[in-house]
Amino acid sequence: MALVKCPHCNKEVEENKFCPECGKILIVKKKKKLSKFAKRNIIFFSVLLVIIGAIVTTSYFYISEKNKNEIFYNSEGLTIGEVKKHLNALT
Repeated sequence: MALVKCPHCNKEVEENKFCPECGKILIVKKKKKLSKFAKRNIIFFSVLLVIIGAIVTTSYFYISEKNKNEIFYNSEGLTIGEVKKHLNALT
């Protein structure tokens, strides 16, 4: 049996229902283990979150770069149609 510290008398005693030193009831909390299903779900949703984050980040930078190009072409005095022609030519 494992040794635990009695919360009443602070002595290390074997894991029992009662402390042999002071006679008080010992309440030992045991850690619950995750089931395989729960572990798979945690891994699945973590990977899914990373993939969604990568898609959102890539989309943001793609749209940001596209807007920079449109602002540059508009500052040159071109019309929207001409800007679209130039952007299509670049891609």
